[in-house]
Amino acid sequence: MKAALKTNLKVDNINPQHYKNGSRGIETIDTIIEFLGEKGFVNYCMGNIIKYVSRYEYKNGLEDLRKAKWYSEIIIKKLFDGNMELEDYVLEKEEHVMNVLNGEQLKGYLKGSIISKCNIGIVEEIKLKEILHYLNLLIEENENE
Repeated sequence: MKAALKTNLKVDNINPQHYKNGSRGIETIDTIIEFLGEKGFVNYCMGNIIKYVSRYEYKNGLEDLRKAKWYSEIIIKKLFDGNMELEDYVLEKEEHVMNVLNGEQLKGYLKGSIISKCNIGIVEEIKLKEILHYLNLLIEENENE
């Protein structure tokens, strides 16, 4: 970090460079997958999503939401096809809710939806994409303040 400050480089607090230079030359997240297996990896990521979404209002704001988004995206990239697009029928289902709620009500709804979908039970691609979708909406809501 000191080197970045001296050279005026922007530091990536979401996935910093020191996570990409593991002791064996691989990214730390790949080491976590290797050690924990797929199920353990998903549990680890979901726990981090819950942590960052639960605390974002009280600690690091948008940075915490972006970290939660990163964990959501990394599961999709590592375990599924990497396609982040959500199916139209899910978007249509949410359209009504989005039109009725606003401000703090909407943020509370999105936060609750993200945390409830982090139920570790069955890991489905659609559930992960919904989490990512809700995170994007929550980030957008907070950026618009």
